[in-house]
Amino acid sequence: MKKLIIFLLLGCFGAAAAINDPAFQQAGGKVISHLQPKERPLDLSCDPFIIVDPDFIFQTGNYFLNCYPAVTTRIYAGNLTENLIVTGVCPYEDGMVYLSLSNKFDYSNSLEITPHNGQIDTILYIRFCPGWFDRHALIYFNSSGCSASADIIVDGEAGNAPVSTLGNILAEPGSSVIVQLRVKDYNYIYQAHYFIGYNPSVLTFTGLGAYIGWFTSAWATVISPDSAFLEILFECPIDVYMECPDYEKLAELCFDYAGGATALTFRDCSFINVYQLVPIDEPASDYYINGSVGPSVRKLQVKVLPEGLYDPVSDSLNPALGSNGPVYPEDVSDQITLALHSVMPCHTGIFSADSVFMDRTGIASINVPVEFSNNHYLTARHRNSIETWSAQPVSFADCMVNYDFSLAQSQAYGNNLKAAGNRFVIFSGDINQDGITDPDDMTLIYNAASVFASGYLVSDLNGDGQTDTWDMNILDNNAAGFRQKVIPCSTQLPVSITDSVLVVDGISAVAYGKVTKAGTSPVTERGFCWHTGSEPKANGLHYNSGNGSGTFSGMITGLNYNTKYFIRSYGINNEGAAYGNQIIFTTTLYSQGNGLTDTDGNYYNTVIIGTQEWMAENLRTMSYCNGESITNITSNDLWNNTRSGAYCWYNNEISYGEIYGALYNWYAVADDRKLCPAGWHVPDQNDWAVLRSLYLDWHITAGEMMKAEYGWVTGNGNNLSGFLALPGGERGISGNTPFLHEGSMTKFWCSSEYLIGHGFYLNLDQGPAAPMAERSGNFGHSVRCIKD
Repeated sequence: MKKLIIFLLLGCFGAAAAINDPAFQQAGGKVISHLQPKERPLDLSCDPFIIVDPDFIFQTGNYFLNCYPAVTTRIYAGNLTENLIVTGVCPYEDGMVYLSLSNKFDYSNSLEITPHNGQIDTILYIRFCPGWFDRHALIYFNSSGCSASADIIVDGEAGNAPVSTLGNILAEPGSSVIVQLRVKDYNYIYQAHYFIGYNPSVLTFTGLGAYIGWFTSAWATVISPDSAFLEILFECPIDVYMECPDYEKLAELCFDYAGGATALTFRDCSFINVYQLVPIDEPASDYYINGSVGPSVRKLQVKVLPEGLYDPVSDSLNPALGSNGPVYPEDVSDQITLALHSVMPCHTGIFSADSVFMDRTGIASINVPVEFSNNHYLTARHRNSIETWSAQPVSFADCMVNYDFSLAQSQAYGNNLKAAGNRFVIFSGDINQDGITDPDDMTLIYNAASVFASGYLVSDLNGDGQTDTWDMNILDNNAAGFRQKVIPCSTQLPVSITDSVLVVDGISAVAYGKVTKAGTSPVTERGFCWHTGSEPKANGLHYNSGNGSGTFSGMITGLNYNTKYFIRSYGINNEGAAYGNQIIFTTTLYSQGNGLTDTDGNYYNTVIIGTQEWMAENLRTMSYCNGESITNITSNDLWNNTRSGAYCWYNNEISYGEIYGALYNWYAVADDRKLCPAGWHVPDQNDWAVLRSLYLDWHITAGEMMKAEYGWVTGNGNNLSGFLALPGGERGISGNTPFLHEGSMTKFWCSSEYLIGHGFYLNLDQGPAAPMAERSGNFGHSVRCIKD
């Protein structure tokens, strides 16, 4: 017997059907090339001959360790003298291939086809069930006569590579940082090979933190002082694969951060899936989201010399003394206030740091939030000196910003400095901090000196612990010259202060502020402005709170859920707008609903989370929506055996209902008379899924976000969702201890039925998640209603 062989290659991503087979078309298959039998050259001298059609079938899909949909091909044979035997074989023998002529229940790995008048024209159905190693199958055709052969090729695509994302980290120089590598669609991965470029002068790789994988290694290679790459290899044994939930971290990359900024850039990464295929990762921008590490703050170092404390001989500052000697540590002279002001409009403070230590050389250092990256005026103010402005706006583009007021008189706006030895100092004597040295300040010094006042006093200009004639001489010289604050504006804007912001809910907040000075003209408008970006303006989103000086407040509405906002007060006079300090706040995930009343007249608070409006309390009605009473069962035997709607109170004590509501069996939930008030319903699986997955992170923190901040024995939540779940316990089906878990657990029924007499429920316990499960309808659980 001679052998006719048709080779069939079944790809690991699915089988296919014939081109006209609806199942094949529905599955996404397509024929790459297709020749009609009559178009093929036949060697009629050969006996027998055989043709199969189509030649090449391609189908997408993933049927790992499962059977693919049927592949169909046409067999056309002639000049046969005996039956045609068709046999399916898997090379590694851990997969199977099944054959059929009818696509019913007669599949086997071998079949025999009887020719009619020496010919066969039929459809062959093929189902391939791959194993760990078998991703191809061979189909053998055997008959007598001379050999002929044809190929059937069924193949699949490798699929898409996972989406890999590196975090953007802001950190303080000198600290350790962890950059999270997160992935999406990380399924059936046998090997993942990452190359990540970075600047080694900014980061030093110290190792991997937590990671997912069997065999994982990582090492850094430095190419040049400003170029390095990190290579990470994730592998697993040949017969297993790696998976990672969407948006979860695959690995933590640990670095020592020296300072500066660097991009973290994916380079030439690759993957191999469990089928030993290379997934598609082009274009790279769709699959690799680069990250970065940069400073969370900018270091500002200012040198400033208050006139009264400066000693030109030693070129240093004397320590400020109190009644018992130096007030501050040995290397500290005194404290100072440093502030940043916007360029336009002028005189608008945007950031300040009070009580900053100034060392004996006059240097004071602070950290400035990284968001202040523009050019800003810099001011220095000592407790009894004139506030002094930088001559020009200072650039805050770099991580380290230095400014030295003592270098030259031109370092201050309006040359507002005084020569002292080889340095320049800021004028002392503004005791009441009104911006000018004048008789009002002299009166304060005279009064203190007349009673021999001593200690750490604002009237003590030279810091020797005494208010005396030395201090009066310093002030007298400066007051005679009318030394005063010189600012970049010829006119003065209002002075506005943002006091606080109270977040009400996901869409509103209340802000409080004041205008302390009107400036050179009356305040015509005051209020608050806000935006999702820093330094909001009064001509953008704003609230007008009237005019004039004084305190004011405003309700800020129209905000977005779970969003960070920047807000500051403002005051406007004829010279322009002045802004107060900036406050950052974040809205919640929810807003207050309109409430509802049930059939029994019970009122419930409601909460709007995204597009859903939920009860913010557990249901406690004793009647169905149509007014008919729900059966109250206290007996354990009756409760366990009933198959109709019923309710009870925890421990059969109605006092629990005032806190936790009632406990209902699932039959009450499923009753056609409806448990919830009109226009509301018991949530089904989809309602819970929308809440947990779209608005909350159900498998990590949904439970924590749904639970109240109080009432739980352990594991209080943060109630960021406004759901306000309390641990009301449950009624079980055990006769000994029917009431369980008050204080540590609560469960909410779902209207979706699992099996007859069984329903789904959502579980909240002492952990942070919010999983769903199913159980018998005789359990007693809490109920929350959701608006239709």
